[in-house]
Amino acid sequence: MTTSDSGCLPFTIATENQLINQYKIDVKGHSRQLKLAALFAGVMSQKDVTLNLSDEFVSDKAESVFTLFSCQLQVQRSDAQLGCIQFGKNQVLQATKLNVPADTDKAAWLVLLACLSPGSRLAIDNLALSQVSDKYLALLTENGANIESFIGRGEQLLPSLPTDVSNIKVGFAAFSGFNISETDILSVCNELLLLCVAAVYAKGISRFEGLQRLPYHWEDRITTFVDALIITGVPCRLQAGVLEIEGCTPCGGELDSAGDYHLALAMLALGMRSRSPVTVNDCHKLLEEFEEFETIVEPLGFHCQIAQ
Repeated sequence: MTTSDSGCLPFTIATENQLINQYKIDVKGHSRQLKLAALFAGVMSQKDVTLNLSDEFVSDKAESVFTLFSCQLQVQRSDAQLGCIQFGKNQVLQATKLNVPADTDKAAWLVLLACLSPGSRLAIDNLALSQVSDKYLALLTENGANIESFIGRGEQLLPSLPTDVSNIKVGFAAFSGFNISETDILSVCNELLLLCVAAVYAKGISRFEGLQRLPYHWEDRITTFVDALIITGVPCRLQAGVLEIEGCTPCGGELDSAGDYHLALAMLALGMRSRSPVTVNDCHKLLEEFEEFETIVEPLGFHCQIAQ
């Protein structure tokens, strides 16, 4: 594979060498997206493939998705905490019908809105409780959230994706201060900004440690969100990878999400109980991915207007 002179996109994959019958790929880092990309590339290459992975990513069930499409994979682990996935060439994927769980990013945001809205009672069915979202719900519960989780009942007419699926019920709650340690910060990466919003409405001072361990693109995201907190009158301090937020009622204001999906959701949640309206600009990405936005949030008491 060759890339541009700067080592970035676009890139070109050369496929002229058809004599290679076996691939061995080392998947480094902690990216499930990278692991899935390697799995797809291996299946489509029609070669014998071995993927070397960290042990935790061998066991995260992502590879089980391929078995639903009749792709046979062999999962192995070694004493050196390095696992591997092997599959042979000439495998033909077969079409199937699936029961796809609810979107975890949107569900996490709706859970937060329900926690912040007095008198609310929200039920979400068919939610995939991945390791990440499960930790997010646990942290909310530890700090006062009213969340009930139970395995969904009823006959499954279609096979489900290989993940833990359950139903949850959420009600209004008063949060106490959060204390997210450096060891937990990576496991709630996608929900970090939502936890920061919960900290805004929590009693006392919340502390988020280890922010320097997050992927590099989170640096700008966190900086932009801290600016939003300052604009809305929330006392906070970001220093040496540690963010402290003092609980209060935001004043409202005009914010800019810079086209970022996660920032837009978090900024909108800031306005759930703010003293005056919060206006969030540049939400095109959010509205493209969340087409049913208005119809879903209105029953939760989240009043918003979308400017065309």
